[in-house]
Amino acid sequence: MRIRHGIILPIAVVCIALIPVRADAWGEKGHAMCARTAARRLPQNMPAFFLNSIERLAYLSSEPDRWRTSSSQALYQVSAPDHYFDLEAWGTDPLPNSRYDLVVLSVKKGIVHYDPLAAANRRDLPGGEKFVSDVGTAPYAVAETAAKLISNFRDWRESTEDTDAARLVRGQIEDSIIYLSGVLAHYVTDLGNPLHCTVHFNGWADGYPNPNNFAIGQAANGIHARFEVNYVNSVIEEKDIEPFMSPPRRVGSWVSDMESFIRRNNGFVEELYTLDKAGAFGSGNESPGAKPFVSARLADAASMLRDVWSSAWVISNEEWLNERVGCFRNLARQCCNYCGSVTASRRRPMAARPRSSESATAGMGSMAAHGGSTSAIRRAIPATRSIHIYLRPASTSIFDLRNLPGLKRLLNHSRQ
Repeated sequence: MRIRHGIILPIAVVCIALIPVRADAWGEKGHAMCARTAARRLPQNMPAFFLNSIERLAYLSSEPDRWRTSSSQALYQVSAPDHYFDLEAWGTDPLPNSRYDLVVLSVKKGIVHYDPLAAANRRDLPGGEKFVSDVGTAPYAVAETAAKLISNFRDWRESTEDTDAARLVRGQIEDSIIYLSGVLAHYVTDLGNPLHCTVHFNGWADGYPNPNNFAIGQAANGIHARFEVNYVNSVIEEKDIEPFMSPPRRVGSWVSDMESFIRRNNGFVEELYTLDKAGAFGSGNESPGAKPFVSARLADAASMLRDVWSSAWVISNEEWLNERVGCFRNLARQCCNYCGSVTASRRRPMAARPRSSESATAGMGSMAAHGGSTSAIRRAIPATRSIHIYLRPASTSIFDLRNLPGLKRLLNHSRQ
């Protein structure tokens, strides 16, 4: 089939077929510990329903692993690559902005190639086929889920509790936010595991430089599960993670931020193999450096998750305000007479000026006369909204968006 950039690809490439089996990153305990630690370190200006959902987020942090079942091959094949990214297979080029561009560029770079006859006969040719699953798509799972979360946060800001129906809608939005946040937790913390950022995910990959003589393939004795499940389950607790948490920071260029995160954690792969060589993970005879190393990697994952959640909340606020200001600017273009009347009223003696409510009503009438109906204007300025509800929830509102003189001040301020 034909896709962007004019490249003809067999549909099986795009559908990401023949995916190799990989272990679940961190295991259920590791993901849950990251989610709890991240949730407890969130800024307190996050919504109360989110801050009070720690255990729900912890449970949902393993949701994508529950999709990886042989009972649904369609779901398994499309979702499995969302758990990792093999950096060495991709190289040093910056990641493109979408998973579809990743497919196209992977074909151009020779990372992905496919023989439809071999796939139809289910047999391997010398050198084998290479699929998108040999690279992974985890950065895009994060970017796509984070964008959905921002959208739901924005919907929540727009929602009300005026009626029973409105309260039900808001409750559904909150449930959706928690669900998406839990799924997002999985993808983010997967990439905090060095073995999910490398081709050496379960033994050193054959064909790559191996100056330290690390165990290759099956000779590594299942290092992936021993590291992220056996060792974590038996040794690491949440109290071990917390001292390694990093300070909060803003993220939001999702693919780029995840690429940096992947490159950072890929840099720990050799250290992980060195520690395993000194004392196998999960054996009970690990080296002294094993516990701080694993705790720091889990803390890095939890720190990134905290930053992704909190940044999504902040970005939703910025997008909501930008949409509102854009709406108000469009309305302001219709209120030339109103703006003139405000200027004239300032020149009149104080006794002659109308009260602010009268001025606002007159302004709406003037705007309606220039093409904007009063009802449309009132719908554009919700009766329950004021700017500081979203900027500083605990503060007293300064600009009441139902008051058009206040709106004029807001528009003037937004131009600065």
